[in-house]
Amino acid sequence: MKFFKKHRISILVALGMIMITCMPVFATSRTIELPSNQVWTAKFSEPRTGRYSQVAAECDSVYPLSGSDNFTQIQCRVVNQSGTVITGNDYYRLTEGMPSTYITIEEGYLNLSVVYFQFRGNTPSPAYTVVSYYGR
Repeated sequence: MKFFKKHRISILVALGMIMITCMPVFATSRTIELPSNQVWTAKFSEPRTGRYSQVAAECDSVYPLSGSDNFTQIQCRVVNQSGTVITGNDYYRLTEGMPSTYITIEEGYLNLSVVYFQFRGNTPSPAYTVVSYYGR
């Protein structure tokens, strides 16, 4: 018991770091084919708890259907069921291998229990991407 009293701050910090590290485990991850000419993909639904005003997305990898791989970015947007963008920006640029981008949902849409992610290439060329997204 003396040990816990003496080290409680360290234990709390360690538990917090473990929780932050484990958060991506709860994200949905999938490989998606990105159409040519920067057309948005179909909507991918993701449930939300409603406890947070942000959702998260990241690009784990992006590569061409064929040829040399010089792709590093894709675009992402978050919409409601009818396809209306529900964030401050029309889209967000995700860079391959970078940590999650947190996307703030606008007032009036915070009560949505499901949001939809859409993706497209950052160039007119078609590609594949591996993305992770989390409704929080």
